[in-house]
Order: sequence, then structure tokens, then C-alpha cells
Amino acid sequence: MGRRATAAVVALTLAATTVIAVLTGGTPAGAAPDTTPPNGTVAVPAPNAALTGPSPVVRGTATDNVGVTNVDYVVRDRSTSRWLQANGTWATTFVWLPATLAAPGSKSTAWSATLPLGTGSYALQVRARDGARNVDPTKPWVPFTVTGTPPPPPPPPPGTKPNVVLILTDDQRWDTTAVMPNVQSQLADKGVTFTNGFVVDSLCCPSRATIMKGAYSHSTKVYQLTGPDGPFGGKYDDSSTIATWLDGAGYRTALVGKYYNGYDLTRGTYVPPGWDKWAAIATNDVGGGSYYDYDLSLDGSLRHYGSATADYSTDVLAQQAEDFVRSTPAGDPLFLWFSPYGPHEPATPAPRHQSMFSNLSPWRPPNYNEADVSDKPAFIRSIASFSSATTQRIDGLRRNQLRSLQSVDDAVGRLVQALADTGRLENTMIVFTSDNGFLWGEHRWGGTGDRNKQVAYEESIRTPFVVRYDRAVSAPRSDSRLVTVMDLAPTWAALAGVGAPGAEGVSLMPLLDQSATTWRSDFLVEHGLTGFPAFCAVRSTSDLYVQYATGEEELYDLAADPYELQNRASDAASASTLTARRARAHQLCVPTPPNFTWRH
Repeated sequence: MGRRATAAVVALTLAATTVIAVLTGGTPAGAAPDTTPPNGTVAVPAPNAALTGPSPVVRGTATDNVGVTNVDYVVRDRSTSRWLQANGTWATTFVWLPATLAAPGSKSTAWSATLPLGTGSYALQVRARDGARNVDPTKPWVPFTVTGTPPPPPPPPPGTKPNVVLILTDDQRWDTTAVMPNVQSQLADKGVTFTNGFVVDSLCCPSRATIMKGAYSHSTKVYQLTGPDGPFGGKYDDSSTIATWLDGAGYRTALVGKYYNGYDLTRGTYVPPGWDKWAAIATNDVGGGSYYDYDLSLDGSLRHYGSATADYSTDVLAQQAEDFVRSTPAGDPLFLWFSPYGPHEPATPAPRHQSMFSNLSPWRPPNYNEADVSDKPAFIRSIASFSSATTQRIDGLRRNQLRSLQSVDDAVGRLVQALADTGRLENTMIVFTSDNGFLWGEHRWGGTGDRNKQVAYEESIRTPFVVRYDRAVSAPRSDSRLVTVMDLAPTWAALAGVGAPGAEGVSLMPLLDQSATTWRSDFLVEHGLTGFPAFCAVRSTSDLYVQYATGEEELYDLAADPYELQNRASDAASASTLTARRARAHQLCVPTPPNFTWRH
């Protein structure tokens, strides 16, 4: 075991000793043995439910007093009494199969599995395990059936273009959708969950500009929130965006919610090209928006909302978005960009959700408050180990972020219902994602100010990424290929049958309709905000490489080290990989971010 791998285990005794049992399969020295078994439950299917096939998705939750390490399942064909095998065949051998955990090692995690089943009658059983090898007590079998694939929806009338709805949250981690029942039941269970969905610049304005244009920050010219490299600094061109492309194709377009930081400087009078309905937050608050006491620019005229329960911004914006869907003439295709403020700090929840998650277990993954940061860049090494106040603050923010997501989830339900009521749902692509990820203390990043995103670490660049499009996706599934928010605008342009000038992303349609034979193996992550060194990074299917303006480098083997604890940039055994990733970074990161010069 190398220095960093050893340090990773030792570090946990300082930060969260209860997690050691998860990592080592034992119990911390001096502590009582962990004899409490975990508890795994099945949410889908309900007993005797009928799932739509082929390959239905089953899901549930698992909890443990220390941490859940595995959830296994077994499937029996009730008509033949044979058992599903790992390769998808059937045999007389009883076999436990591994499910996918949303948050392995945590005290509470969602699990899911895609079952390669056709029509028939089956039974499902699950068991959870923890690091001390405690196993779930025997659970009852859950009987269910799989019905045939429903016929595809009828084609839309000639000339009818598909509708597009983007639901873009603010600062949402990729692993938090498990607490959003409408996202799960109305989107994930009826679409494709991209488990490797990413941003290419982990900060709201650069990321939103990327979505608008389908291009990297070095092409949009937006690297910062404000100033010369911000969206209102004079370099960003909003005359050609997804809004203008679709508006020119006959779409009725609407932006409802957060636009860019600095929009308040226009006093809400500016409506960018391409938008038929404009309901943008026009208040300079933390992150460019607010939950209460904010102004909303309604097609260029300001309306103030106060501190009453009815003024809660997510609900106000949800009503604006729903009204847009319901008021759009039946023959007109629509494009809705819905961007609520949640769960951005301070993550104020709606009153109806304030008491949720009060007993949430602390978040203590192996890289939380990382004890040994000696191989990290200087800006990480300069951060002191967390005080109790910092720990409490992060824990409190995490609870409130999950709470504030509940009103976003309510909005998802309202929008899906509005699309169904107006006869649009079958011909609408709905995308749920976020403008960047978020760290809850991993690598000591996540205590104050902007120290919760922007970096190239996995928790920062990875986002939820769910697409429902009934005309291309007949059964729910997961897809592990690398997709980015840069791919959204080209996808929507392809749906509308228009060009995407300047786009560097690619259409996701070959993944959605399963016609793709090849796909990307890496992408660029870049960042130019001052406060810590600018960088160019390459995230591949197997590793992450980062080069900072200081010349410092990081290289992580994500298969062996998913928590990015051991920087291999100086390891002789990784020299060939380092050379290859450096070359790829030079190829992708052109031009480089402000304040960045190649050192290697």
C-alpha cells in the first residue's frame, strides 16, 4: 500500500473515525465492534407491480449506523424457478448481483439496478452489507411482472417540432437526486440517467454560457462572474445562442429564473435576443439571485417580491414556467429554460420543507476534511483542517440544500403535469441538470465563500444529468458514457432541425436512441477565476489530469482511487499516462484561460 493510500485510512481517525469500519472491514481501535446490520429496502417495484420492459429499473434505499458498502439483489423467474446470472442468462444457480449505490460508504444511500428482463413474472430480493461484514436480515421477496414495451407514441402532426424543457438547478451535486421523488418517478424512471454527466467549467456564469452556446469557456469568453471576463464584460456575444437558434426556427422561447450574475446592473430592462418570454431574477444577491426580497424582470419591467410565504422564489418561478407552458398555442413548439435559485447557498427552504432531513447522518466520505494534503497543490495545502464551527456549517448547509431541492422537485412535478395536460409530454425533451457540482468538505474544500466548487475534483465538475424524451427512449436506463452540458445546445438544435454555429459539443441523440457506435473518451475542464490558480484539466474515462498556472500538476486514477486521495503526478509508474494527458491538455485547452501559462 502506497503512502497516500495508507494516509487515506489513517486520516479518517482524525476526521470521522466511524468511517474506518467501512474502509477496512473492521472497527476503529478502542471502539466497540460494529454488530448492527444495515437495512435495505425496495421502493420500485412495489409488491405485485407491473413494470414496463424490456430492462426495467429497480431502486430503493439502504441505511446503516456506520456506512453501507454493498447492496446485492437476486431475481427469480417465477414461471421457471431459474435465477438471473451476472451475464444476463438464467440458470438453476442462486446468484447475488451487485446494485449501483448513489453514495457508497455513507449511512444512507439510494441503490438502483437495470434488470435485463423481458416480459414475464419475477421476484426480487435485496440485502445490504456494511464494512464490518454485517448483512441485512432476510427480507421478503417482492413479486412483480414485466409487461411488453408499449408501442411508440404516434408521430406528431406534420411540421410539429419537438418541445424542449431545461430544468437547471444552481450548485447541485450529482448524487442528490435520490431525495427528489418527482425527478426520480417522472424523469429518471421514464428516461436516461447519464451517470457521468459533467460541466466543463465549474462556476455558474461560465457554465451557463456553455449551455447557451454549446461551447467551452475559451470560446464563449466567459470565465468569471463579473468584470472583463464575465458575461457583461463586453466579450460575450449573446446574439447567437440556443434562444436565437430556436426562436428563428419558430419556437416560442422563455427564460424563467436565474440568468447571469451582473444582470441586476441592467436594472432588469435588458431582454437578450431570442427570448419571447422573460422572467429573470434581477437582484444582486449571493450567487445572483434570491429566495425572498428580490426583483423579477418580467419582459423588461421590474416587479418586487417580498418576504411572504407566497413570495418564495422557486414557487413564483414555477408558476411563471407553468403559465408559459399552458399559454403557448398548441401548434407552436416551445423552449423553456427554467433555472430556479435552489439549492444555492444560503439554500433557504420553503416553509413546508424546513423540518425535513433533521436527522440526516453527517457526510463523511474518505476525502472529507482530508488529513494528508501534502500531495495537493499549495492552495489546498494552505487550508487548515476543519474547526468544529466549519464542520457544523457544512453539515447545516447540506441539510438546507436537500431541503431547498424539495421545492425544485415540486416544480418538476408541476411542469410535467402541465406538459401532459396540454398534450405536449410525448413530444418534449426534458433535461434535468445543474450549472456545477458542489463540495461538502472533500479535500478541505467547502467552508467559506466560493470554496465549494470551481476546482476540477469530481464533486465539483459532476452534476445530475437526466433526459426524458419519450419518442427516443422506450424504457428507463442508465448510461455511463461521458456527457457534458456543452452537448445540450447541439442536441436541441438537432431536434429543431437548425444549425448550432460555433458549438463544440455534440448531439446526445445517438445515445438517446442507442444508435451511437463511438463516443468521446475525454473532455476539457478549464477555469480562469482569480483567488486560486487558473488551470487546464482533462477528465477521461479512467483518470483526471490537472495543470495549474503555478506549474503544479495532479493525476488521479479514478478506477483505483475514486476519492482522489493519491496524486500520481510524481509516480514513475504513471509517467507515460502523465505525458499523454499533458499532450491532450495542450491540444484541448486552446486558447488558455486568463492568467494561465503552460509550465509543462
